[in-house]
Amino acid sequence: MELYMSDLHLGSPLFKSKHGVLDLLSQDFEKVVIVGDLFDMWEYSFDDILDKNREIVSKIQQLPNVVIVKGNHDPDINKLKEVFPNADVCIIHGFDDVVFVHGHEFDVLVTIYSWIVKMLFPIHWVLERFNINIKGWLARLFHSITAKKNNKYYNSLVLDIEQEAIKKYREKFNTIIMGHTHLPKHFTTEGIRYINLGDLLYHKTYCIYDNNEYNLHTLH
Repeated sequence: MELYMSDLHLGSPLFKSKHGVLDLLSQDFEKVVIVGDLFDMWEYSFDDILDKNREIVSKIQQLPNVVIVKGNHDPDINKLKEVFPNADVCIIHGFDDVVFVHGHEFDVLVTIYSWIVKMLFPIHWVLERFNINIKGWLARLFHSITAKKNNKYYNSLVLDIEQEAIKKYREKFNTIIMGHTHLPKHFTTEGIRYINLGDLLYHKTYCIYDNNEYNLHTLH
């Protein structure tokens, strides 16, 4: 049995799932894969984040078989390796017919228009204090509009990010597991299984792989 999770954003004031995550990590999993944005470096120093989240960090350090995929909110990969010397810290993790990638490389707001994100950050910061997820609201709005298009492909592959990820990896893998969008999904299209793990801020979702089956779950 394996555990896949992403987008904890340790360091964000919106992370309220400490005990649920600790309970989850205490279960007997053969492998744990954290698919990006374990940390959130936008507001506090890395040392402060580590100190405030030392129980979860310590728990991950003790795991016998853990993979950490770097996300866009994480510190640089060398710092991750320093904190988790026994983990497989990487940009992309692939084995057999499955690939784990955070997904921000397909997000134009991150790769091309990062200046817009930085400009809007003060607004995002204020809204977070009122527990308002503006990014999630915009994503759901886009999802709703796009899903109404009379196009079979778009009914499933709503976000350009998802389309680009599948386009890139479909030749080598038949299962793509991502985070980043904070929109939990699990569907198959044209022989490709796509799983988005969602997040542990708003949706509190994660995936368990057991007996050759992938199932999304929600923390309670």
